[in-house]
Amino acid sequence: MLQTIGMQAKAAVPMMQKMNTDLKNKVLKAVGDNLIAHTEEILSANRIDMENGKKSGLNEGLLSS
Repeated sequence: MLQTIGMQAKAAVPMMQKMNTDLKNKVLKAVGDNLIAHTEEILSANRIDMENGKKSGLNEGLLSS
């Protein structure tokens, strides 16, 4: 999933480079609003990732928040 998101973000770079500042700001605001709207879901998934990391013996430095 993260690899797909990363690939989509990279593919969007040329389009973002062509956008004017006003449109870029609107896009960034929409992204921010979406992150806020899904805060609990994101934090819940992060807690699960942290627990799984601890259980699998992941280095503590990689687990710090």
